[in-house]
Amino acid sequence: MFLLTAFISIFIYCLFIVVFYANLKRHEPVTVKHQIPVSIVCSARNEEDNLPHFLNALLKQQYDLSLVQIIIADDCSSDRTAEILKTWSSRFPDFSCFTAQGRNQVLSAKKNALGQAIQKAKYNILLSTDADCIPQENWINGMVDAYVRNEDAEMVVGFSETELKNDKLVNAQKNAFLWFHYPFSVLFEHFDFMTLMFATSASVNAGLYFSCSGQNLSFRKSAFNDVGGYEPIKQYISGDDLHLMQLFKQHKKHIVFANNSDGRVKTKAITSLYKLFNQRSRWASNMKFMVFSNPLFFVYLLSVFFVLTLIPALLFLNFSIGVLLFSLKIVMDSIFIQRGYKDFQLWSRMSGEGIVAGLNFWTLMITWSVFQPVYTMIVAVSGFFSLFKWKDRKGFKK
Repeated sequence: MFLLTAFISIFIYCLFIVVFYANLKRHEPVTVKHQIPVSIVCSARNEEDNLPHFLNALLKQQYDLSLVQIIIADDCSSDRTAEILKTWSSRFPDFSCFTAQGRNQVLSAKKNALGQAIQKAKYNILLSTDADCIPQENWINGMVDAYVRNEDAEMVVGFSETELKNDKLVNAQKNAFLWFHYPFSVLFEHFDFMTLMFATSASVNAGLYFSCSGQNLSFRKSAFNDVGGYEPIKQYISGDDLHLMQLFKQHKKHIVFANNSDGRVKTKAITSLYKLFNQRSRWASNMKFMVFSNPLFFVYLLSVFFVLTLIPALLFLNFSIGVLLFSLKIVMDSIFIQRGYKDFQLWSRMSGEGIVAGLNFWTLMITWSVFQPVYTMIVAVSGFFSLFKWKDRKGFKK
């Protein structure tokens, strides 16, 4: 039974990889400058260090800012967040900030703050990101372009990645090995998150709607109100992105991915394994609810979990079969991930050229593959029992 479960799991896993591979799309820059009004909504709690960078990135957007409304909800910060917001407000044509109300009466403070910001939005197209993110200069135009190309789109999922400093990246490309320039947690998170984004893009393109990230998400206000806003999912401490997507899916709203190289944001890299485990445990805490809201996604997650737990066990019980299945997983993953790097126009920037690219990619690939089973076990258990902390709240209680 153990061996049969392992074979079935790897078969299902490889089947999903094939589907993902077939639904990746090549990303190109957007050449048209759109003139559609949008509202940017964001919640911020104790973001005094990140807000200046975030707001400066919005100020530098290659978009007519007279068409952009910016609404930021201060989620009862205890630092200089409110002061910074007021200082920057005069630099934008249409900027408003306010302190969210009722934080102590809700389980999910972020949904509460975002919901209040959304109700203040005057345009139908809403762009949502986090205060610790840096949208690239053509972010607004890239996200709007997805609506123009898909006129019936009601949610647009955007690409995001963790930030690697450019000066270090250049040196790393010259010296071949990225490990010499970044901590393990930073590189592991970057590579792991990149694989998640490739899978996210492919699943959305395939109409499966497995996941998305609140770091870069857009939807129509009319559709948001139509599904009841955050009210139907207010009982989840997180998931203002994933659960909202599943809510849109249940109401048969059209969801697309921003398949261009402009609608992107970067987020700060996590500086330690503890923080990485804590963040991913929070994400994983939403997975157990997928059995009801997206059963196919739950099947995929289950196959991933079994592949990453049963195959390592097989290395001790039946070494030859264990090596065979583990090698099959690495080959399938590497084919898909390399395709993702190239289609998203990230290969040369991340890995360098020629032999340097090969060395960097396979060093990351093998390290990620070996550490992934341990990482998955810790995150799965912590997420299932909600053993994480988010801002000032623990996952299992207010």
